[in-house]
Amino acid sequence: MKLRLRNILREDGKAVVVAADHGLMIGPFVKGVVGFRGTLERVLKGEPDAVLLSPGMVKKYGYLFTRRTGIIMRLDWTNIFRSAEYVPLTPRTPVHIKLGSVLDAMKMGVDGVLVYFFLGYSDDVYESRDYKLVHEVARECEEYGMPFIVEPLPRGPRVTGANFPDLVALGVRMAVEAGADLLKVPYTQDIETFQGVVDAAEGVPILILGGARGVTDMEPLDMLHEAMQIGVNGVVYGRNVIESPDPTKTLRMIHGIVHEGLTPKEALDKYGEEK
Repeated sequence: MKLRLRNILREDGKAVVVAADHGLMIGPFVKGVVGFRGTLERVLKGEPDAVLLSPGMVKKYGYLFTRRTGIIMRLDWTNIFRSAEYVPLTPRTPVHIKLGSVLDAMKMGVDGVLVYFFLGYSDDVYESRDYKLVHEVARECEEYGMPFIVEPLPRGPRVTGANFPDLVALGVRMAVEAGADLLKVPYTQDIETFQGVVDAAEGVPILILGGARGVTDMEPLDMLHEAMQIGVNGVVYGRNVIESPDPTKTLRMIHGIVHEGLTPKEALDKYGEEK
């Protein structure tokens, strides 16, 4: 497990990961999903530490990868991200299922597997089913020596602005107790509340997730730099990289913040402008 994890977290214990699994949840309605090979080639040119893919895209385009960039495979599916903005079929009932086994992932040669853990459903039974899924995958990962990544995500009618940071911390702690080796976590938007999330992780590495595309190109860089000040181990950015006018340049700036300790202004000066 530790050997595989080195293909995600580098020598400094940090990682820049690109999430490119949007087609699995939302279909062809997100920029970059259609013509995915070209999207992936532009991302890989920026040399991220790892890329998060669906099983189908690992099978179809895994040959594009070298050992310089690790592969994380999503091992679950949900319908809860469907909305009128993207998909003409909004869900009536939230569904979250496991897609395959860790043995399947082993055979595909990936470096880690990732699943969601949702909190905030109106029905507590859904949360219990999610946590059972997390535990099942954790035990499989232990059996096969596969790094296990959990994405605890408050989502649903019981989530509010007031309780969001506490729910993130709760989800992080439950994931750690289940056996997570790495965490993909939403940033709570301020250092004070996120410190509680970091404390709840009990030393398990945290990568913050990017979410929706930033209003400006500097917005996700500012958020990342702020989070890095309290011990975060890196980032998983999706649309903020894929929908960028120049994913390669954007990744180099992110790399500068995560691995070189640059400020967003320093990263922009070093990597953002053509010489």
